[in-house]
Amino acid sequence: MAGTLNFILESPGLPPRGSLTAGDDKSISISGGISAGQNRFSLSIRKLTGISESVAHDGALLFHGNSYHFRYGLMTAVSSGETESPDWTVPTDGTRKRYSFDGWGSWDPGNFSLNAGMRTGRHEYKSTTPSTVDDKHDELSGDITIGYDLPMLPFNMSVSAGSSFDKVWSTSIGERNRLTGETALAAGYSSGFSLSASACVNVIPSERTMLGSVFSVGLPVQDSLLLLHTSASTGFRRPSLNDLYWPEDNFAQGNPDLLPETSVEFESGISINGLQNFRFSATGFIAETSDLIRWEPGQGGKWSPVNIAEALRKGIEAEAWFSEGPAEIRGTLTLLEITDNCNESVNYGKTLPYTPDYTFGLQAGIEFPDWAYWSISASGMGIRFKNYSETSWMPAYTTFSAGVNLNPEFMGNFSLNASVENLLDEDYQETSGYAGKPRTFHFGIEWNGN
Repeated sequence: MAGTLNFILESPGLPPRGSLTAGDDKSISISGGISAGQNRFSLSIRKLTGISESVAHDGALLFHGNSYHFRYGLMTAVSSGETESPDWTVPTDGTRKRYSFDGWGSWDPGNFSLNAGMRTGRHEYKSTTPSTVDDKHDELSGDITIGYDLPMLPFNMSVSAGSSFDKVWSTSIGERNRLTGETALAAGYSSGFSLSASACVNVIPSERTMLGSVFSVGLPVQDSLLLLHTSASTGFRRPSLNDLYWPEDNFAQGNPDLLPETSVEFESGISINGLQNFRFSATGFIAETSDLIRWEPGQGGKWSPVNIAEALRKGIEAEAWFSEGPAEIRGTLTLLEITDNCNESVNYGKTLPYTPDYTFGLQAGIEFPDWAYWSISASGMGIRFKNYSETSWMPAYTTFSAGVNLNPEFMGNFSLNASVENLLDEDYQETSGYAGKPRTFHFGIEWNGN
């Protein structure tokens, strides 16, 4: 399948940069960025190779900037690739293409704010095996939000109202659209400790009106060395038009009968941020969701979204960072349990398929000498059941990676890097039916115009 694009906006104040990376899996990527006044241009081009030797390409061009009270941006992207079949289904010769264009802007002259955005894209899927499919799926959406902040220190209050329009149409499902309106009110107090509360109303004509709210408390301890926090919230999520109407292909299909989900959640945690070389945070949570929306494999292995009448989610998320001289260590850990909580369900108390009981990441690095940075990392997740009877599962796994970045003085603004993923060539699966990436070497060169 075509790769996924992820962009973080670079500050226009950064120097120009460029990088070239290649791997022994026949992958290659080129990226760069350059500023022009208060504007920044970024480019990314990649070639990817899958586990079964399928090939994909993608590219994106991003422009963004700011001027006085305005912020704006444009991004266009294209990707295409061959599909890879999971090992539990019939092989396919399918190909996918994706074209998209995004634009956004905001005006913030003071207490008043105006935000607007638009997105459009086309998704093409073709195959002749195991069935003939030739579908073009188009998407269009836009939104606008007006807000006003009323600061009255130590109090603050804000109100906003907005609307969004979504539309999808394709050769197989015809045309569908949706107009949504939402208004929100938020208030807070901060003086020694903090209180905040917010509520929103989401409306779609001829559909159920949805309500959401959050109440949170923060309490600093030991001269703000520690922060204790707790919150309670009610939330909702409507099915997207793609959830409802995704055209059927060899892998997936939408479900027009989906209901919106609602939830009640409580969480409490602690964070340590006042030390120079140590940071830590941990949050425990418990939530009950009605009509939970999740994609699951159905008849013939095709994935489709379904509603789970009642689901219970609970767990702990923790993150830590420590440094001493040229060395640093950082790590994350999530313990998670999601179970069917409907008394009338035959799966009551069973773990929802494909949810890991834990995930973690750990990375250690050291700068030695001062022009070389060496790192090693480990990541993995626990078992994931593939059925509600909990009789079939994907095993837990841990993979290791290592790398080095070299920037000696004689190279000027250039630096070299090398890394290896899955250092021990672990045999694992992140997703059912797809083998994880084997041991893979990457080599790259970067240029920083500073």
